[in-house]
Amino acid sequence: MTDNLIYDASLDVDDSKDGRSGISDDRWAFTSRNTPLDYGSASRVLPGHNDNLAGQCLSIAQRVWDEEHSREPVIFRHGNTTGGGAYI
Repeated sequence: MTDNLIYDASLDVDDSKDGRSGISDDRWAFTSRNTPLDYGSASRVLPGHNDNLAGQCLSIAQRVWDEEHSREPVIFRHGNTTGGGAYI
């Protein structure tokens, strides 16, 4: 969850000012093997704003797509993410 404000350590947790807040929620990153495919989405919203970055995002998404489809899928078996029991 995020408050959609940029973290500012000089603010108290309950304070917000000028698009910033004292909540450090935007410093967390959650990644998985499919995260690079989000570049495909970025490539569709960036044209007209940053055409060069849009092209780079599309290139990365295509490269990752090709790589992911060139091998067997990675199946995670930890906790209950696949609907099964806990595999550690």
